[in-house]
Amino acid sequence: MILKGFILPFIATFFIALFILTMQFLWVWVDDLVGKGVGVLIILELLFYLLLSFFPIAFPIAVLLSSVMLMGGYAERYELSSMTSSGLSLLRIMKPLIMLSVFIACLSFGFSNYLWPVANLKYKSRLLDIKNQKPTLSIQKGVFNRDFAGYVIKVDDKESDGKTIKGVMIYDNQRQLDKINLITAKTGEMFSEPNDNLFVMRLYNGHQYQEITPQGGNNSKYPFVRMNFKEYTKVFDMSQFDFNRTDENLYKSHQTMMSLRQLKTSVDSIDKRMNNSLALINSSVFNSINSKYSNVDRNFENNQSQNLDRQYFPKRDVESMAKLKKEKLGIERDEVIPTSTNELISSGQRNMNNVGAQELFILNSFDPKKPLFNQINNKYRLATTNLAISLSNSTLSTIELQNNIYAAELDSRIRHIFEMNMKFAYSIICIVFLFIGAPMGAIVRKGGFGYPLLVAIIFYMIFQVLYTMMKKSADSQVVEAWLAPWIPVITMSIIGFFVTRRAMSDGSMNLEILIKAIGKIFEKISEGYYQITEFLLKYLKFNK
Repeated sequence: MILKGFILPFIATFFIALFILTMQFLWVWVDDLVGKGVGVLIILELLFYLLLSFFPIAFPIAVLLSSVMLMGGYAERYELSSMTSSGLSLLRIMKPLIMLSVFIACLSFGFSNYLWPVANLKYKSRLLDIKNQKPTLSIQKGVFNRDFAGYVIKVDDKESDGKTIKGVMIYDNQRQLDKINLITAKTGEMFSEPNDNLFVMRLYNGHQYQEITPQGGNNSKYPFVRMNFKEYTKVFDMSQFDFNRTDENLYKSHQTMMSLRQLKTSVDSIDKRMNNSLALINSSVFNSINSKYSNVDRNFENNQSQNLDRQYFPKRDVESMAKLKKEKLGIERDEVIPTSTNELISSGQRNMNNVGAQELFILNSFDPKKPLFNQINNKYRLATTNLAISLSNSTLSTIELQNNIYAAELDSRIRHIFEMNMKFAYSIICIVFLFIGAPMGAIVRKGGFGYPLLVAIIFYMIFQVLYTMMKKSADSQVVEAWLAPWIPVITMSIIGFFVTRRAMSDGSMNLEILIKAIGKIFEKISEGYYQITEFLLKYLKFNK
């Protein structure tokens, strides 16, 4: 009897929830769906997949509302009092409902894991196709029409037959936007060729004005062509108004379109890419430092030249650089002169930008354990400093690039982990809502549809607001991604525990007092949440 009284309201409220969720979607996207000339079958396909994608959301709503209706009706008709007076506890009465809610939770998980990804992929790709679809061709009198790419069409008047037109103007800006290419006509007719997918405008008694790009380099004069015609036919391709389906493989990598197994595989791949980014960051830093020290050490031992290109000397210090090179090497300007015996290199000559490894240092020794800068000759510290800055900037750009890649991968990993846990959370909440709805029905002792609907709206609103807050907290890395979907479930479980305990003690509750108490609790939770979030964000920013 209890199951029979629960199943019928459950089915009814389930489809009501689907209807409300679908209408909410249509109110948001109605402007993008209307006037596109899309066939009825495409719209029905979109709505079908949309309804399937709402199944995991509608299951908890239906369980909550139908359980309040069932137990509230029993309490209102004193049937629940008769059961409890005969020695049956509330949990014993709810036992069939608990078993059914477990089955509904498993069914919800199956939909979330297998049907939801496919439905999301189908309906979102269809929605994108419709959004990208150009509106149906509609040439109205006195209105500039831009439906055809590269053309602007204006018709002063259109007869009732929808074919005869007057005062036609067609502006063609396909090739050059800054050149005039205009067609005008007193009268004409327009019609379509469905077999060839063409739109034809046959114009009478008009002119064509065209500005032509001159040949050669003189752009001061532009040839202008004016042509009169008695009849002129302009043909437009209608294929751009055809409905094109998007390749669904482009969106299969999104986390909302993956099953649990695919999400785990994707998280493993993301972890590997994050580790590669960290390895590249470490290698770019250490390789730059180690290669520079090893080059200096090797050049010193082999008495080879160390490159100090003039680009590392600031422009304001060019004269100082020339003076230093003249004093040290006897080089003036960019000329190349023979070197001394001690400075001899394999070619017998040296470019002015190269300095001997030994003369680069103050002492005739290089100690890798000491700071490199303190060992450099004062005359070359300016260039070596700029060289070090250049190497640091190059390394920094590599680090920033890999850091951006790492941050993007981390955000993707958070969304994937959140989606994995959300599939389980939406299933468990079906059981939790039963322990809220059934006791609340026994407490308020109101059946029908009015009071149960109000109770269901209150508790589902609390759950949905907490879910949205936790999702944003996970995206901003305030709360762990695996924990965020479970916090609303844990919160509702605590509420369900106290409500069930209250109902088992045969307690009653004024609904108005309950609403005010829940409102105050929710207000305090919201204030505390934003204060904690603000504190954590400031703390993380300070530590960075």
